[in-house]
Amino acid sequence: MMMLATFPSREAARENSQLPETERIFRHLVALCDDVPRFTDLEVLRDEELNKRVVRRYLTEVINEGTLSVADELCVPHFHEHDPASPNEPLDLADAKTSVARWLGTLRPTFVIEDQVAEGNLVSTRFTVTGTHSGDLMGLGATGRPVRVTGQVTHRFEHGLLAESWWNWDQLGLLSQLGLVAL
Repeated sequence: MMMLATFPSREAARENSQLPETERIFRHLVALCDDVPRFTDLEVLRDEELNKRVVRRYLTEVINEGTLSVADELCVPHFHEHDPASPNEPLDLADAKTSVARWLGTLRPTFVIEDQVAEGNLVSTRFTVTGTHSGDLMGLGATGRPVRVTGQVTHRFEHGLLAESWWNWDQLGLLSQLGLVAL
């Protein structure tokens, strides 16, 4: 039989291990075992998996569903976003949310995560975005054209929250699909 106890952070696990109730439950579980129990520290794997889930939640709830307030829950107050397509980068959290709102109104984007890799406090996500040009972009009014853009974003975490992001995406491809540049 395998049992897995998970905690949101190493600190939370340490605090839990100091509780008298934890010791009582531990002794009860050991008494139920046929063999000597083995304990394994999965901290790094667990933190990395939690971080990937936070990025997936950000892309799903903030961008795909347009619930901008979720960013306040998932990001540190001193969050910074880097995007070479932004003339004012790095953006703070409020400016990043304004930028997302602009893109939501311009393209109605849907993010699909193609791949995700996590190591330490970094998560790198390769994505595809599809949408419809439904609002003003660089002086071009809505064309109704479908768009498909690929890219990659790396997020850095502090204490389980998004602290910084670096976006790299095919801006030239988007502008070409909208007829703003010829390739």
